[in-house]
Amino acid sequence: MVYELFAGVSPTAELIGLARGVPAARQRPPLSVPLATFTLFPGQTGRLRAIHGLDEVAALPDVIRVVAAVRPGDVISDDFAIWAVNLPVALAAPERWAEFYTFSSERVGTFAATWTVLNDLGVVITDVAARNLWGLVAFAVGAVAIVAAGWHTHQGREWVLFTPIVAWFLLTNKVWSPQFDLWLVPLLVLTSRRTWPLAVFGIADIAVYWTEFWYLARRAGFTPSGSYEMLAAASALRAVVLLTVIVLSVRDPAPDWTAVPAGADSQYRSAMLSSVGPRVTTRSSSATARMRR
Repeated sequence: MVYELFAGVSPTAELIGLARGVPAARQRPPLSVPLATFTLFPGQTGRLRAIHGLDEVAALPDVIRVVAAVRPGDVISDDFAIWAVNLPVALAAPERWAEFYTFSSERVGTFAATWTVLNDLGVVITDVAARNLWGLVAFAVGAVAIVAAGWHTHQGREWVLFTPIVAWFLLTNKVWSPQFDLWLVPLLVLTSRRTWPLAVFGIADIAVYWTEFWYLARRAGFTPSGSYEMLAAASALRAVVLLTVIVLSVRDPAPDWTAVPAGADSQYRSAMLSSVGPRVTTRSSSATARMRR
């Protein structure tokens, strides 16, 4: 299946065709999955008047079909995609749409999460309801404190505060899945002045997952396995590293590469992100788009 998506060739169909004496196909079959998207950067909300450049993109040799998610006459805004995707599904099947939130609110949490470790060690005893409530309260209070403490230092590039906020979210959430690291690692790469916070976090994170899965082996009755004390120690080390990252991210000025050139307006920022690709224009503003492969 992966080969078919990348090569555009079905080995099974080719073998059947050769066995029956049918010449191999010379063109790629149409695919039902999008391999590229046009990302819109509207300067402000406005009604779409035209999309330029789609014909040129469709004429490229590697492009099979171009399908636009918007068309002239549509209102474009920052939340267009959110409402366009979620609202119809939420109205048509509200229970199924809310299944993720229902499941998340009812689950106990993961073994290496802060609340679980504190509970199992007898430091802070909590049930599911308490973790939902106090996790939300702790995150909200901490996020406000991070923004208040770092706003002056990072004025003009306030977006770098997403790094400590995401780190704090991971610490206060009752669930810490491996894919959550994909939120934090790119931010650390972009906003860290030093390499060691990223390296130490990576080491501590690997230690947590290593001890967690070995502990799960013990719970399942397999040997060799690991103890819960090893998991708790690795989790505590990771928590200390993240708290250090939060303090450094709030206290220290951001790297020079995070700054937007002086005098750059919203249109210039969009132009930097889309130096090539189709152009989209609205009645209230100009926007640009770029095909990302």
